[in-house]
Amino acid sequence: MPAKKKSAEANPGPTVLTSQPPHHAIALRAYEFFVQRGYNHGWDLQDWLQAESELLGKQPAMPPAKAPRRRKAEAAGVAS
Repeated sequence: MPAKKKSAEANPGPTVLTSQPPHHAIALRAYEFFVQRGYNHGWDLQDWLQAESELLGKQPAMPPAKAPRRRKAEAAGVAS
C-alpha cells in the first residue's frame, strides 16, 4: 500500500506576519509627495522611503523635500 502524502492544507507551515503597509498604500503616498513637489522627477526613492516610514509610524507626516531650483541657464541647457 503506497504511503499517503500529506496535503499542504493539513500543514501550511509557519505563518509570517509583517507590519509592512500594503504596496499600493506606499505607492499612493509617494505619488502624493511627487505631486506636492510639482511633478519634479528624480526623487522617487526618497518619496517611497518617506511614505513607507510615515505609514509604518516611524516618523510624523511631513511634506517632501523640495527639489532645488535650477538656474535659468541650466534649465535652458546652456553650459556655464
